[in-house]
Amino acid sequence: MNRKFRNLEVYLINVIGLFIGIGFYYYADKKELIGKIEIFAAILASVVSISISRVRIKIEEDRMFKDLFDKFNERYDKLNDFLNRLPKGTCVLNIYEKNKIYDYLNMCSEQYLWHKKGRIPNDVWQAWKAGIAHFIQSKESVKSIFCEEKKAQATSYYGFIKEMEEYFIECKSKLTCP
Repeated sequence: MNRKFRNLEVYLINVIGLFIGIGFYYYADKKELIGKIEIFAAILASVVSISISRVRIKIEEDRMFKDLFDKFNERYDKLNDFLNRLPKGTCVLNIYEKNKIYDYLNMCSEQYLWHKKGRIPNDVWQAWKAGIAHFIQSKESVKSIFCEEKKAQATSYYGFIKEMEEYFIECKSKLTCP
């Protein structure tokens, strides 16, 4: 979300609450000034409380995103050298190497799951998705295992495989699985 409008909802809550408070103040019984002040103060206190709550929720969401972002980057850092060393063409993988690729695909599907839940912003997911597509397209061994998983468990991976298939169609990229 654009930083300029980040707290727009908090400002709107305050302005709307202020107008409601002023409205109650003017339309309350004219004889009871103390009652009018109490109503206005109660509405003002409610608006401040709601605003503080929204700001705290946003801070907690940012904290959760940072935690997820750091953990995913830490896990990716452990796999990155391995993925970059894979040859572009076909190769025979041992069980350790296959498991590393499964770990990578599982991590990618977890990233997608958290994106679907709204915890990973769209711009971050788009960048990660482009990187994932690069490895699937440029590394035959990653593509091969991705295609095996697509055939065997297309509904697994929290919808990640379908998301990537749609991405390849959007980009007009051919992903031909054997």
